[in-house]
Amino acid sequence: MGGQRAVVRADRVLEEVARASKPLSLSEIARSMDAPVSSTSDLLDDLVSCGYLVRSDRRYRLGPRLMTLRLIAAHADAPPIDSDGLAALAEYTGLPVALAVLVGSDVVYLGSVGEVSEYAEAVVGEYRPRPLLRTAAGRAFLAFVDDGERDRLLAIHAGPADAVGFRREVASIRRRGHAISDGLADPEIRAAGVPVFERGLLVGVVVIVGPRSVSGRANLVDQAATRAATWIGTR
Repeated sequence: MGGQRAVVRADRVLEEVARASKPLSLSEIARSMDAPVSSTSDLLDDLVSCGYLVRSDRRYRLGPRLMTLRLIAAHADAPPIDSDGLAALAEYTGLPVALAVLVGSDVVYLGSVGEVSEYAEAVVGEYRPRPLLRTAAGRAFLAFVDDGERDRLLAIHAGPADAVGFRREVASIRRRGHAISDGLADPEIRAAGVPVFERGLLVGVVVIVGPRSVSGRANLVDQAATRAATWIGTR
């Protein structure tokens, strides 16, 4: 358990440093983590020794280790659908689209194509973690993962009543082929989440977005999701 907690702390440190506009000091990192300076210092030393961080003038920035891991991974590190694919899919469906992945237990958007609200643009552009039950992407991940992973995610993101309620929806979402969030995450947006599989593994979710306020738009989003599923299945 101690090793697991160390990994979680290391992950938090790397995200804090990555999001900072300038290199951070030891005290700044410890404060952001609400952790003792002494234990934070030991963790930073380990991250520096492995190349995940670089220390200069008593401040820390990301090191080259993450880049080298990406180079080693090569094709395995590529997103399920690249930017050209998203652009083609947006043109094919006629609506804005985004690509989401599951990072740990959170939904994170990797990119989008098409006009969306400033808020939605910020969510994508800043890679903000998103809730599972309220987003189309999250609901798609929950519906199409295996039972054990669904139980793990619901234990994190939902209370008992919400978990039971969602489990009742899983079969219908799977039959339909996509999940819907109708104003759950944003009162002005109806979105559909379409799963992306590679070799039978769920690797991402394509989200199709439309405004709720436009008459007939709900059906348009659902129709676009069906078209997107066909496009994804034949690529």
